[in-house]
Amino acid sequence: MDNVEKSPGMQAIATMNEINKEIVFRKPVGVPKRRKNQNVLDEDTYVEELGKIIQRDFFPDLEKLRAQNEYLEAMEKNDLIKLRELYAKYSGPRRPTHRSM
Repeated sequence: MDNVEKSPGMQAIATMNEINKEIVFRKPVGVPKRRKNQNVLDEDTYVEELGKIIQRDFFPDLEKLRAQNEYLEAMEKNDLIKLRELYAKYSGPRRPTHRSM
């Protein structure tokens, strides 16, 4: 019997039993509080907002490509109104320049 007790497998089991005696599982002290101001979205709004996040994080150049596509379509159709809208939208606010003589 002494041979069996000194085998490596038995020593490992004895060591694990000693380690398990020292482990103490503790329960959380308090329950986390729920946020009172939760905004519950309907399914359509949730999917739309999730799509915006995915586009922002994984396809950051998509908005630029869409703008370029709109511009090319307006140029092809010779749509001056659409071209002016795109120019106003993407040119940004410009300060007026004054020429003095």
